[in-house]
Amino acid sequence: MLARKRMRKIRNQTATGCNHDQCCHLVVISHIYSSQGAAALQVSCFSEAERIYMLAKDTTVNNKTLTSLVIPEIVQNDLGDVCPLLVFVNPKSGGLKGRELLYNFRKLLNPHQVFDISNGGPLAGLHTFREVPRFRVLVCGGDGTTGWVLGVLEAVRHKLVCREPPIGIVPLGTGNDLARVLRWGAGYSGEDPHHILVSVDEADEVLMDRWTILLDAQDISEDGEDNGFLEPPKIVQMNNYFGLGIDAELSLDFHQAREDEPDKFTSRFHNKGVYVKVGLQKMSSSRSLHKELQLQVDAQNVPLPNIEGLIFLNIPRSHTHMQCGGVGVIFRD
Repeated sequence: MLARKRMRKIRNQTATGCNHDQCCHLVVISHIYSSQGAAALQVSCFSEAERIYMLAKDTTVNNKTLTSLVIPEIVQNDLGDVCPLLVFVNPKSGGLKGRELLYNFRKLLNPHQVFDISNGGPLAGLHTFREVPRFRVLVCGGDGTTGWVLGVLEAVRHKLVCREPPIGIVPLGTGNDLARVLRWGAGYSGEDPHHILVSVDEADEVLMDRWTILLDAQDISEDGEDNGFLEPPKIVQMNNYFGLGIDAELSLDFHQAREDEPDKFTSRFHNKGVYVKVGLQKMSSSRSLHKELQLQVDAQNVPLPNIEGLIFLNIPRSHTHMQCGGVGVIFRD
């Protein structure tokens, strides 16, 4: 998978150094994923594929190194009447448990079914399975990893034959609220990977809503007049919940702390301790959010009590405070 920039230059250089005169005609851009800034090249010559890979992996665009992957091509006619499993593993989740699952699933399954999501994201796996008529997805990671897969699936589903693959979860995150609601458990604790595969195969399928949130930034003067938009509207997808105030601030601070020192966030116990510590710090500096917010539902103003946060729930659980149950999921607008 390569970023769109440099595609023309890379393609013009592919025939250099190859003994096959026809190779310059055997390198084509088979798919372009504009929303992901990526493209897939179909190369019929192994030596040319190797050359393109080496050229692309050392290329930078806007000071960012391109992600270059060699991915398999599934011959759909040879599959038969089966429902294969596509596995995404975040090795950074759950301490070393993510790495262990990545290794174990690659032993139990065809390695080409199991993708390290930290290397190129979910697109490579979804592209590989694009022509498979039906398949299931297993996401090994936290709620953030699951949301990442869902977001990319939403963006590229029009290119997939199976546009709504059922998705199961191995919870490797800290809160794992979505996994709890769908009865995948509070957290992975070393279960036999073979038993996980059986659970995915036997899981029921249920529908779940996903919400689109439109964020408009407006410049409001002291007299209440709108001075125009500060920036274009932004659209985001909500799977679990959407928070304003102390909840959102706590999540952001935790995320930034983990990004700054990832080596310290290797266990759920430590992660939850950081949540508690940051939460206590936020509570000591409370703010009256109801004075800064105006809530409208169906064009009607809703009076707010003295609050420090406001959460819109899509699932009956927020940061392990509420409980409910389910068994599996198909995601659809």
